Amino acid sequence: MLNNLKKKRKGKGFTLIELIIVIAIIAIIATIAIPKLLNSRDQANRKSDIANAKTIANTASSLLANDELDVPATGVASSRVVENPNAEDPDTNVYTNGNDIAVGLQSIPTSKSVEDGEFWIEVSADNSIRILINDGGIEAYPTPAGALID
Repeated sequence: MLNNLKKKRKGKGFTLIELIIVIAIIAIIATIAIPKLLNSRDQANRKSDIANAKTIANTASSLLANDELDVPATGVASSRVVENPNAEDPDTNVYTNGNDIAVGLQSIPTSKSVEDGEFWIEVSADNSIRILINDGGIEAYPTPAGALID
């Protein structure tokens, strides 16, 4: 009779120890995988910000080449890329404190890597362009710095 119980027991289910071991292995794998997944998401957000900054800079460069963007005689002009709610023409609803760069922008980008981050454009007298996230903050173009690099 004891042999019959052993035979029946071997064929069914898992022991408590086996289940605990499996749960422990899954927990170890999760502690390794979750930080890597979060890191890849952060990297994607940083790359998105760099791509948006390049788009803004390319638009500004095009406007500079066509002499459609105000450039300071000396020093640096810094202004925020924002939506103008009073614009009547939907194609010109983006401006940088009066300097229209909406021609090449389909939408107003916001930072994905910095909470409540806004793109700022700096144009200097020598026509060099810098794109920052937040005024005086993280440089996103031409050389990503700070939180945007690994």
